[in-house]
Amino acid sequence: MRKFLLMIAFLSVLAGTSQAQIAKLTGVGGGVGLGVFKGNTPEEFGYSAQASFDFKLWFSGKYYFRGAAFYTRKFSILLPEDRFGRNYPFVQGFSLKFMGEQLVTTHISIEGGGGLAILNDRSFPETDVWSLGSGISFHTVFYFFDKTIESKGLSVHTGVEWNIGFFKTIPEVNTVMAQLHYTF
Repeated sequence: MRKFLLMIAFLSVLAGTSQAQIAKLTGVGGGVGLGVFKGNTPEEFGYSAQASFDFKLWFSGKYYFRGAAFYTRKFSILLPEDRFGRNYPFVQGFSLKFMGEQLVTTHISIEGGGGLAILNDRSFPETDVWSLGSGISFHTVFYFFDKTIESKGLSVHTGVEWNIGFFKTIPEVNTVMAQLHYTF
């Protein structure tokens, strides 16, 4: 978990310092969700948390990139019970997706994208496997501001996230998420 937080801090600083040169940080967000995940096990039901940041490169006006860190863990860890000898598997990882959006009304849009993901399978206490893969996401975005007039403000993103690793234990995470984003 400490590595996870250090990576988020590093990516945030990197995006912030490179803002003047080639990339512009355009938004940050966080969210929670429910879904299923698996590693070297059958599918498990779990909860998920995600933190993300959006940035645009100098050559792109309409499309943007979203870097994210996510964590999904077996839901039963939240239930009160005797924890001795129990295993609560989890999958964590990072993704970088190329995103695009289409405005539906002045306050609603749909967005989607795909890209690279790296997942860490922690199905069992002795399992600690990283796997490179890909991810896709689709969201409906509800803006708390008129998108045709303003470009800054809060928005709620509801949708699905899917990330899969292609090597070793082939970890996979499928979640339905609700996220709160702030656009600069």
